[in-house]
Amino acid sequence: MSNAFEFTLGLDLAQATFDAALAPEGSRVMDWRALPHTHFELPPDSPAGVRALLAWLAQVAPQGRCRRVVVESTGVISRRVARALAPRGLAVAIVNPRRSKAFGDSLGVVDKKDRIECALLSVFGMVQQPAATPLAEGANAQVRELSRLRQSLVEEETAWKNRLTQLDVSFAKKFVEKKLKDFVHQIAAVNAEIDKLIAADPVLSFQVRALERIKGIGPVTARTLTAELGDLRTYSRAQLVALAGLFPRRYESGTSVYKRPRLAKGGGGRLRRVLYMCATSLFESKGEMRKWIEGQLEKGYEKMVVEVMVMRKLLLVARAVMVADGHYDPSKIGCQEAVAA
Repeated sequence: MSNAFEFTLGLDLAQATFDAALAPEGSRVMDWRALPHTHFELPPDSPAGVRALLAWLAQVAPQGRCRRVVVESTGVISRRVARALAPRGLAVAIVNPRRSKAFGDSLGVVDKKDRIECALLSVFGMVQQPAATPLAEGANAQVRELSRLRQSLVEEETAWKNRLTQLDVSFAKKFVEKKLKDFVHQIAAVNAEIDKLIAADPVLSFQVRALERIKGIGPVTARTLTAELGDLRTYSRAQLVALAGLFPRRYESGTSVYKRPRLAKGGGGRLRRVLYMCATSLFESKGEMRKWIEGQLEKGYEKMVVEVMVMRKLLLVARAVMVADGHYDPSKIGCQEAVAA
């Protein structure tokens, strides 16, 4: 590969190792088995791992230019790799594993080997051209991490509460009750630190205050949306819907296949969780949103579909309020966005 060319780099990540493959732009999809690839016995987000990857690229593509790096969403590892590669000029697209798996299925690939998966990721990126994933920085990154810690603590607290209801032994009850008191103090401490970080950042604090004015969105939801997404003004409407996976999947094929619709989960589970709680509360509320909900039900939409529609509307209204510098007009909730354009 001596001539100048552009390529997509696919990385298959693990804690202590990773595989890489590159697909030159314009290469044939079915030639994915012949793509240059290699394996590294190094953590992918470590300085040594990054240096080894760059050295390999310099060897196999000395005149090549990397247009994008594609990795599957693997939680903290994928984000750490994205941050490690960003200073080297490599933009990373973190994609939903379901999308890349579906792409491999379409090619008839059934093997689950690392070298195969990184090759398929490179071809997937070349064909689909996913955009680089925005990374939370500074206060936003800290708030996101603490918000996820808070969620874990709340889930553990709920599990211990459920356990308490099943106990009869006095000692066991006292032990669990003490554990629950610890959770209360831990969650309060995390909440205080989240509020401190938000208050110190002008963008985050403005967004939380603006979102809390929207009917149906409370303090926890406002903070979760801000922690997970950062400044909502940096996203398009379509990007937000895709990130949250907020579209119903319907099964209607001919006259023989008809199933109940369900949520097409494409990521953003934390976003969906808090938005769902908001949506269900709005079904019992009064005001413009309740009128809009009743209108959708009268059109024949099933309740589950309307719930997803409400979740999506809340998210888009939140973005619209930020775009409109915090102005919220609930009388326009029936429009595409509940703010003056």
